[in-house]
Amino acid sequence: MGAEKSNSTSVLQHIEAGLNVLNQLCIGFVTFWICWTCLRKGLSGILLHVWLVSFGFIFLMAEAMMCFYNGNWWTLRYTRKHKTLIHVVLQILGGGMGVAGCLVQLIRDDWAISVTIHSRLGFAAFILCLISLLSGITAAIARSLSRVVSPLANKTFHVILSLGTFVTAMLAQFYGYTQTGIFKGQGQDFVIFMQVVTMVAMICPHQYNRKGSKNNIWAAMTEHHPAVTSNQVVVDYGSTARVSPSPSLNTSRTQRLPSFVLINESPNPQRYTRMSHNKLEYETQKPWDRFEYVLNVLNQMCIGFITIYMSYITLRTGLQGTGLHAWLVTIGFSFFMAEGVMVHYGNNVLTNSYKRSTKTTIHWILLTLGGTCGAAGALIKMIQKGFLLQSTHGRLGITAFILCLLSMSSGLAALCSQRVKKLITPLLNKAFHNFLGISCFVISLVTQYYGYETGYFKSRSATDLQILMKCVTLISLVLTSIGPIKAFYNKLKSIFRQL
Repeated sequence: MGAEKSNSTSVLQHIEAGLNVLNQLCIGFVTFWICWTCLRKGLSGILLHVWLVSFGFIFLMAEAMMCFYNGNWWTLRYTRKHKTLIHVVLQILGGGMGVAGCLVQLIRDDWAISVTIHSRLGFAAFILCLISLLSGITAAIARSLSRVVSPLANKTFHVILSLGTFVTAMLAQFYGYTQTGIFKGQGQDFVIFMQVVTMVAMICPHQYNRKGSKNNIWAAMTEHHPAVTSNQVVVDYGSTARVSPSPSLNTSRTQRLPSFVLINESPNPQRYTRMSHNKLEYETQKPWDRFEYVLNVLNQMCIGFITIYMSYITLRTGLQGTGLHAWLVTIGFSFFMAEGVMVHYGNNVLTNSYKRSTKTTIHWILLTLGGTCGAAGALIKMIQKGFLLQSTHGRLGITAFILCLLSMSSGLAALCSQRVKKLITPLLNKAFHNFLGISCFVISLVTQYYGYETGYFKSRSATDLQILMKCVTLISLVLTSIGPIKAFYNKLKSIFRQL
């Protein structure tokens, strides 16, 4: 089954899945940072304007535009009906907040449009957003207006308006970093950094929505026909003969593959039963599985925020001494190790479609990189301090260093579990490696938590940012541990069954 799943997923789809997660990282970073910047000073005046337009356009509208994209991990396992509902809710909230934010600034400026590019683009986004919300209403009742305008033209017009609104709003945000005093105080390099992240967050949803609009047009043309993929089997209840599909048929394109069964073989006594191709896979998923997908994307955003910000503050001051230590342990433990321990997790959005052998290869590569970077970073600090670490952060760091070495050694034994099965069973071997890996990761993230209280971080950030980083780190710790803990629990149950 794993091989079939992997073969049905193209390289381009794997790349799109990675790009979607990268996009979520950028959206999460911009949203987290601006929310923190505005909320810490109070939502009034210009800060209220910045928070409303940023949260409305960058977060809510961006997520709403990607609802129908098949590669969007937030809504991957929802039916089209649920996606439509989510899209409408997010667009109303995002558009409402964006319009309100623009109104706040227009009222503050006595309805005078400034000569700056930021102001002009902001006013254009304000007008386009209002028109887009109105076109969304007409698109929602497209069937009722089919005599006046075709549903296809109606929805296409709404898609074009939404794209124009989003791109204009993101460009206004781009120029807002350089033409407003809020961000100038952070330094020129940070302004450039925020502009780059914002552009990445703009381009990815734009590409997805353009691709999704083509799918929506096709769906509008064939909305009365159920979608059937190349590997789905259509069952015709009531036939009296079996017909096998001809091997000469081109199964690479979308088609129906007939598979007839006898009436008396039908599991349902009724003659007419719902066709199997009408029941899509995501309709059979449990709500908890869908929720875990959402939590995993949220976790990727937290991991991205920690990695991006810590890389920024260490790289801008130079990778030497404590800066090199902080960067290595963050990249090693918070990024590589976090991604490595989630590789075999069934609801990990990055590796869900890979077969098990591929996941195993990715797992040991990421953990080798993470363990090496983390151990090297810890060793640098221990040498600096002469191996005399008295603080909570230092003692936990030594513990994480030792557990990391033990975990990498046990990982090598788990990789060769079939060769050493005469000494220890493969199940017990992998369970021990699982336990060491979880322990190492938990201790490492707790060490990172206390690291925000050190002088290096305090001298480069405000107190409330330290609190934010602590909260995001703890969220990442809990959400990353879900998959490994479930795997360890299943191994323990198997061990106890064998006793």
